[in-house]
Amino acid sequence: MGQLASWPWIRRRIVIDPLIEKYRAYQLRRFGKTVWTDDIETHACAAESVIPELRGKVDGAIICRNALDHTEDPLSVLAAIAQYAAPGCYLLLWTDIWHLGGVTIGHRNITKSVAAMDALLIGFGFDLIQNGATIRAAGEFREYGRLARKRAI
Repeated sequence: MGQLASWPWIRRRIVIDPLIEKYRAYQLRRFGKTVWTDDIETHACAAESVIPELRGKVDGAIICRNALDHTEDPLSVLAAIAQYAAPGCYLLLWTDIWHLGGVTIGHRNITKSVAAMDALLIGFGFDLIQNGATIRAAGEFREYGRLARKRAI
């Protein structure tokens, strides 16, 4: 379940996930209700696909938690996020960037380099504010977590 579904106090919640309709249908079938209510704007498409009407329109925060290493093209996802973020928009990003024991179905390695990830975010127009803490046991994954903010143009 995505984080935004449980935060109704946010004025505009937008979720981009190719499986969102499947999540919704499963919850309705299994429980008779869904957390993916009509007040949440959903886009059932790959995160790599830029949604033109969202370019430069997200002015609060973009949250990408444990998702980037599940996408077909993680760098294109970061590029799309950068296009959506208006100046001043925060980015909360956490992902596994390398699976030290090898990748499993549905996962991919992005890079072994935390410095490379930092450079990508900076290159996409974000200022890095804070590093996230690791949450996994050492030796399983190389994790990457950052709080960043989109620079003014």
